[in-house]
Amino acid sequence: MSSLFQDREGNIWVATSRGIDNFHDIGVASFSTRQGLSADQVNSVLASRDGTVWIGNYGLDILRSGKITSIQPRNGLPGREMTSLLEDRAGRLWVGIDQELSVYEQGKFTKIHARDGSPLGTVRAMTEDVDGSIWAATSGHSAENRNRLLRIQDLKIREEISSPQLPLANTLAADPHGGVWLGLASGGLARYR
Repeated sequence: MSSLFQDREGNIWVATSRGIDNFHDIGVASFSTRQGLSADQVNSVLASRDGTVWIGNYGLDILRSGKITSIQPRNGLPGREMTSLLEDRAGRLWVGIDQELSVYEQGKFTKIHARDGSPLGTVRAMTEDVDGSIWAATSGHSAENRNRLLRIQDLKIREEISSPQLPLANTLAADPHGGVWLGLASGGLARYR
């Protein structure tokens, strides 16, 4: 199991190494390549307000009304591996993809660029705060691309927190009183304000 989500209807969505499972009451609906997923390795899942389920794996799969469609590099996807998904208050889909971050709106992807043009790193988690800023926790393997916490407004990076002491975060949650909570890979919890 790599991800878990409960939607508004009480359904539990579990991302596994064999696809994505949906638990509701007693029944389980499984979705894998047999049902149309582009791959069985699901990295992220998001149920949007309109009832669409976005599934990030080696492509961006879309589950609507029991049918699966897919956005792939051949039809506009600006990368291959989805790492994180978020729907903001405006209904835009934020997609961590490869070592980058893009926003999907009206059938088009817009890339979020680092101030210096370097790759952002793997987007591990995202959240939207009370001010409408998007926060993204990223990780990388080089000295220039280490763990970072990014604050994004108007599709531009406005703040970048990066230091050797910044812990690796797997999840983010906005604090209703300002700032953001980080669920750490080490099992701890941190707060940035």
